[in-house]
Amino acid sequence: MMKQLCLFITLIFPFPCSIVVAQTDAERVEAFILESKRLPVAERIQRASETMQVSDDQAVVGEAARDLARFSKTPERAQAALAEIDALIQKSSPDSHAFRWGNLAKARVLARLDRKDEALAIFRTAIAECWDKNVYREFFETCGETGQFALMAVEEYHRQTGDEYSDEV
Repeated sequence: MMKQLCLFITLIFPFPCSIVVAQTDAERVEAFILESKRLPVAERIQRASETMQVSDDQAVVGEAARDLARFSKTPERAQAALAEIDALIQKSSPDSHAFRWGNLAKARVLARLDRKDEALAIFRTAIAECWDKNVYREFFETCGETGQFALMAVEEYHRQTGDEYSDEV
C-alpha cells in the first residue's frame, strides 16, 4: 500500500507543477518572432496587423508593431502601416509596452516616408525617457535603412559620451 501511495504521489505531483509555469514576456515575444519568421513577407505583415488588432498581450503587440514597420517597405504599405500603428498608439496606455514600441515603429515608418524630423523627435523622446534598452538598436537600424549614416555617427558619439542608460546618471 505504501509503495502504491509513493508511486501515485511521484507521478501526480509533477503534473500540476508543470501547468503552473507561465511564459515570460520575452518567451512570448520570441515565440511570436519564430512563428513569423517562416512566413512570406505579405503574410508576415498580415499576421502582425491581425496581432495588433486582436491580442491583449502588450509585449507581443509591441513586437507585432515592430514587425509591421520593418516589413512595410513600399510607400503604399508604409502609409497603411502608419495608419494601423497610429490606431494602436491611440488605444494604448502611455506607459505600456505596446505604446512605446508602437511609437518606435511609427518613427521607423516616418523615417522611411522621408519625415525624418518627426522620426528623430520620437527616437530622442524614447532615449531621454529610457523607454527600453533596445531603443538605440531600433534607431540605428532605422538610420542604416534610410541612409542617415552621419546622424547615426553623431548619435553614437552622444550615446558614448552621454550614457543616458547607466544607473550612475
